[in-house]
Amino acid sequence: MDALLERLHDAVAFVDRSGRIRLTNREAELYALSPSVGMTELGETSQIFRPDGRRYELTEWPVLRAARTGEAIVDEEFFRLLPDGSRRSFSCDCAPFYDDRGAIAGAVVVTREIAEQKRMQGQLADLLALLDNTQDAIVAADAQGRITAWSRGTKRMFGWTAAEAPGQSWEIMRPDLSESCARSFGGSSQIRAAGAVRSPSSGRMDPRSGSGRRMS
Repeated sequence: MDALLERLHDAVAFVDRSGRIRLTNREAELYALSPSVGMTELGETSQIFRPDGRRYELTEWPVLRAARTGEAIVDEEFFRLLPDGSRRSFSCDCAPFYDDRGAIAGAVVVTREIAEQKRMQGQLADLLALLDNTQDAIVAADAQGRITAWSRGTKRMFGWTAAEAPGQSWEIMRPDLSESCARSFGGSSQIRAAGAVRSPSSGRMDPRSGSGRRMS
């Protein structure tokens, strides 16, 4: 178990029902989580806050909720305040574990820092606000070719809304374009031409034909 925990990049801690930390990995100790430390003592020296700024009461801390009620918690975000007033953001997952009689014996918490993710989300939101003022179709995709952002100009050209496009493959624009062309924007002129012929009143453009006919 110890060898497995040490291979994980996230902070992992096992907490019993009394709120005492029983087992951690090295990453957890960077978060001031270490065996023999009680959550009550930790709560006296460290406060955590919800994304909207509300402070957690100690009994509301995710791992203690899971240990007390058996609640399974997925991607709950919180932050800590640094001495300079800035925020350090985290996300955690928690799940209860049970003893031989089937009673809740405690909970395990897995915590990761998401400051970089938050920074990138903020930059992307600022960028999209600027991009929505252009007539061009601008698409952001991850390394797997899944769309992560879709500008207003792209919606006008291809008909997919900002809510529909994210998570889908970039191929919804033009399946006939090669992946290498799409990722390098070598096919951008084809994409722009295909979108330009779409009539706003003709419905969503069929990307397979490059025409402006309605799709059912």
